[in-house]
Amino acid sequence: MDAEDQYVLPSWMLWQALPVPLNEDVMSNPMAKRAILTQEAPCRRCLHDITVGDEVILLAYNPFLGSSPYTQTSPVFVHRQECVQYDQDKLDKPGMPQQQRGRLLSVRGFNKEHFMIKAELAEGPRALDLCKEMLMERGDVEYIHLHYARYGCFAVKVGRRTHSDVVNPAIYYWGTPVVLVTTTNEDNTPNIGPISSAFWLGNRCMLGLENNSQTTINLLRTKQCVLNLPSDDMVAPVNALARTTGTNVVPDIKISLGYRHEKDKFAVAGLTPQKSELVAPPRIQECPAQMEAEMAGVYEMMSSLPGEAKGFTLAVEVRVLRTHVVDALRMHGHDNRIDPDAWRPMIMNFQHLYGLKPGKPEISALAAIEEELYRLPAEEPGH
Repeated sequence: MDAEDQYVLPSWMLWQALPVPLNEDVMSNPMAKRAILTQEAPCRRCLHDITVGDEVILLAYNPFLGSSPYTQTSPVFVHRQECVQYDQDKLDKPGMPQQQRGRLLSVRGFNKEHFMIKAELAEGPRALDLCKEMLMERGDVEYIHLHYARYGCFAVKVGRRTHSDVVNPAIYYWGTPVVLVTTTNEDNTPNIGPISSAFWLGNRCMLGLENNSQTTINLLRTKQCVLNLPSDDMVAPVNALARTTGTNVVPDIKISLGYRHEKDKFAVAGLTPQKSELVAPPRIQECPAQMEAEMAGVYEMMSSLPGEAKGFTLAVEVRVLRTHVVDALRMHGHDNRIDPDAWRPMIMNFQHLYGLKPGKPEISALAAIEEELYRLPAEEPGH
């Protein structure tokens, strides 16, 4: 086990600095002493040690949220200058703070009535293990107060999460349309790249693409693509394409996810190429909506990530040049409007495929605005 792993906090454990928030009354209390620190001390707000020479406030602090015979004020140091209160949910890998690792701790378990029912001395990883044991194995321990054993002053409160509105998903596919992007390979054969990171503003579409995908390579080289939108009854071809790649050398990460190289994506998915009118890549005949497009801009994303992950995703802006739809999608009585009641897009929702249920849940206030009012002005010559 890595030395750091022994200090990792389990997801169910809540490590809480200052369970009773500091208010103005506490901070302005005449008993609060302001001083220049002459020896290192732990700040109870940020859970970092305060260095010698820093300005501090020494407070009389009561950490109990209920009445108890054990209720007592405890001397605690905080930075005089406002520091950021410790919040484990803002950490990538929450662990027992360094401040508590190197000090002997008094681990005190309390029940719902705020009676102390267990107490032990421990330090380092043993203190964390003791917290886990008390909270997991003893159903009567509701929460734990850690005190620094040498001076007896309060350190932190440790408890179980009962509910949290904070989550940290690995993916953020809240529900976006599946797009089958066709591009042209160097040998003039077509490629199909299924994506779901796409949104439109006016006649522009922003595509989220991996920088080493065949779709991206082709699009950056030729500046052309077709955005083909499958309907929600096209699950079979979309799944057939899902874990394929047009790149000859499949990256290790994709191999580990079950991807394989496929040269002829149309054959794999059982789809039919259809000649485009303004760009070289073909349209997909089975898709009810097809947009011929050209690249308008490229923007690097995730540039702050470390190592090979740095900038591995690009946001590619494309300009829609021509849109094709089947007659069933055209709104009756309008030349350039899509009937939303007829269009059944395929939606990617956290890696699962969905359709839209029929009908409108409510009348949209925005629907009262004439669509033509959103039309962008014509492009200037040469653009």
